[in-house]
Amino acid sequence: MKTNPNLFHSASRGGFTLVELLTVVALLGILATASSAALAGLGKSSRLNTSGRTLANLLTIARTEAISRNTLTRLAIATTWPSQPAEAYRRASVWYYTDRDKAASDPTAWTQLGRWEKLDEGIAVQAVVANKLPGAYLETLTTTNSLPAAGSTANTVSVQFGPSGALNIPGLASSPARIRIAESTGNTNNWFDIGVDRLTGRSKFSRP
Repeated sequence: MKTNPNLFHSASRGGFTLVELLTVVALLGILATASSAALAGLGKSSRLNTSGRTLANLLTIARTEAISRNTLTRLAIATTWPSQPAEAYRRASVWYYTDRDKAASDPTAWTQLGRWEKLDEGIAVQAVVANKLPGAYLETLTTTNSLPAAGSTANTVSVQFGPSGALNIPGLASSPARIRIAESTGNTNNWFDIGVDRLTGRSKFSRP
């Protein structure tokens, strides 16, 4: 019985050599690593955008409430948090001035509107800002108070609005007032900046 030599030829052509298989596996590994890094970057950017829009929405609420209630309002950002130091600069809440028999500097003269909102995981307001845009950042704002939080109190710094909707921040040196958020790991190259115009109280976003 004769054997067809082309039969083995065809079979060998239809397979892969060990070198070819190892090359494919290596390429798949590189692609998987690159994809994971890209997805992680997209996740951080998404959390940054979500947190930035949360703060921007709170600023809009504070401005709207100042106009509708004809009183001072503020977006307070917690610079400390009871029993959880890692939560500092990650919580924010809107407050309005209700007891006009007391000075606005008295924390008991203010009432909370809603709850303390939390920024997305890994995102925080920057206490010290590098590569600043024109304006006055949170670190230079002077409207501070200790406010009720988590069954205790938290120190805060605030962006304050007057009844006209304009900013009402004593000692504000320049406009706009700015808040910058970034990754809490210290990556200062990826950030979300919110500027609040001194005269109108309206907010605008900036990204690198």
